[in-house]
Amino acid sequence: MTHKPTLEPHLDITKVGNVSYYHRLTQGSDEWLDLRKGMLTASTMKLALSEKTLKIANNDKIRQQIYQLAAERIGCPSGDNFVSYAMERGNLEEVEARIAYSAAFEPVAECGYVINDKLGFPIGWSPDGLVGNDGGTESKSRMPKYQVQTICEHYGEHENTPIPSEFMLQVQTGLFVSERKWIDFLSYSNGMNMAPIRCFPIAKYQEAIELAAIETEKGIDRVVAKYMSVVDVPDNRITPVKFVDYNEEITA
Repeated sequence: MTHKPTLEPHLDITKVGNVSYYHRLTQGSDEWLDLRKGMLTASTMKLALSEKTLKIANNDKIRQQIYQLAAERIGCPSGDNFVSYAMERGNLEEVEARIAYSAAFEPVAECGYVINDKLGFPIGWSPDGLVGNDGGTESKSRMPKYQVQTICEHYGEHENTPIPSEFMLQVQTGLFVSERKWIDFLSYSNGMNMAPIRCFPIAKYQEAIELAAIETEKGIDRVVAKYMSVVDVPDNRITPVKFVDYNEEITA
């Protein structure tokens, strides 16, 4: 009996309808960074939409993001991968939240990346965890004062998704990309009570995300096309420059 060779994590894909799961891909790895380069993500949606009105944004932040994604598609490096103390703390507490949730409720499976191509172009999401075939988790590392505030103000409210508003677009984009029925928002603070709050798709968010994704994708396409048309003109004297990895230079 012959065995199939083990696929590289970024090539090991499970496809369910419009959704592709990269279960073995490690978030933050070179393969993960390369896969999501130039792709619309939940982070992009937070810039593309107003959190209060859900109207498509028209400001410098989204314009700069469009230029960044265009640069990545053209072939430029995605930039420095700086990790602050708060980010590192968040990564550690994300693991602890997954362990605590699995022990108290249901097993959480890790997954490096999820892509949905139903709009004719890819939109990505990096889940903190997947639960069965229908659910997922989105963990947030919180300072103690915000954990107390979240439990007091949001947990137990009789709303569909009573989570802090600043996280709603990220969670709703996760639901849009994964097409899952729910995501448990895990508000976690080391040594305090964890607050899992179940979130379901909200129609107005899902519609706004789709419209914003389409408009942002068009914007990126326009920038790439304009860039290529300018570069191809010899009289513009645009000169290629070799990439130098300064991280290697600095750490050597």
